[in-house]
Amino acid sequence: MDYIKHMMVWRLDCQMAAMILTRVRMHIDYPNNRKIAMSYWAFPLVGILVAGISAIPGVILLLAGVPPLAVGAVMLAVAALITGGMHEDGLAD
Repeated sequence: MDYIKHMMVWRLDCQMAAMILTRVRMHIDYPNNRKIAMSYWAFPLVGILVAGISAIPGVILLLAGVPPLAVGAVMLAVAALITGGMHEDGLAD
């Protein structure tokens, strides 16, 4: 029974991290600061997921012979669509 409880907490932490870091809608109540702090461990998992989704069109375009600069722009656009441009503003700095 304890295993099931830990899995539910793990799933909720991943959903909270995805809700905070992306534009993906999750069907959970908005968490308070303590719950957000407890889900920090899942932030890298969400980052890996966003990067993986962004890489899919990049690999396809590279295999199709599209120039790397255009592929990078497409990958950046996909990541901006998923995250709402949360971290892409650092590119301009």
